[in-house]
Amino acid sequence: EAAADINPDWFYKPANRIIFDTLVDMSSRGLPVDAVLLRQTLRDAGKYEQVGGDDYLLEMSSGVPDAASIAHYADILRDKAVKRSLISAGTIIVAEGYEASVNAVEAVGNAHAALQKIAAGQAEYSLAASGRPKLSSLRRIPAWARLSWAVISRETSANWALVP
Repeated sequence: EAAADINPDWFYKPANRIIFDTLVDMSSRGLPVDAVLLRQTLRDAGKYEQVGGDDYLLEMSSGVPDAASIAHYADILRDKAVKRSLISAGTIIVAEGYEASVNAVEAVGNAHAALQKIAAGQAEYSLAASGRPKLSSLRRIPAWARLSWAVISRETSANWALVP
């Protein structure tokens, strides 16, 4: 079954995070999930311009991948989020390596703790399930699949998504 938990924190771009959260909220309230209602919901919440308005929503919805690939794209999204956590942790580890006030044992302990948090799913971006609704439970709405795929594929296809 092509189902995945998506954590909004996995999105690099705040606009994608907001759109995804809005889609999940619309679905959980039993609202029809379509582009027109998404636009209005974003406007009502005062987030329409924050996500880029019509230009971004239209750009995002063009070239939407097949909904059957949702698990694959969710895995890519999660993988990039974990890599961003590793980059962030690595940056801190390097900085502590150069910091004279941090002794080596403390630096190793901090590095180990940071990597353990990522591995255990406690970091900002993690491998653990997010507790969000399963996308498979939302797929009964074709518009949901199309719109969520647009957000997820947009996030996973860009090279800049690895930058912390």
